[in-house]
Amino acid sequence: MTAFQPCALSAFSPSIAAYQHPNLTEFMAAYIIGRVQVTDWPRYAEYMKQTPGIIAQYGGRFIARGGESMTLEGPEETDRVVILEFPTFAAAKQFFHSEEYQSARTLREGAAVAQFFAIDGVPVG
Repeated sequence: MTAFQPCALSAFSPSIAAYQHPNLTEFMAAYIIGRVQVTDWPRYAEYMKQTPGIIAQYGGRFIARGGESMTLEGPEETDRVVILEFPTFAAAKQFFHSEEYQSARTLREGAAVAQFFAIDGVPVG
């Protein structure tokens, strides 16, 4: 795995620190994508209150948070979809495995069935 080096802020994401891959001249972000089937909305709402501040601590932000969606191809998507952006893949992993998020995550247990995965973005430039 190649290490990422800190560099100047990206003009596209001035609110978060951008990182530069050592073999590229463009900036790269990473994303956490979640598919969530909510089974207990009141309990899930408590989880939703806790996560924004924790995400921000790791340089992340919401790109989508369960808004209107439409399946364009393939089986119908009926789960809640959440997309988070982080400055690097490492920051996304640090957030997900952080003590703060793991504590908040317990609020989701029994309130939803979820799948989350992290993926590198494409260089911007």
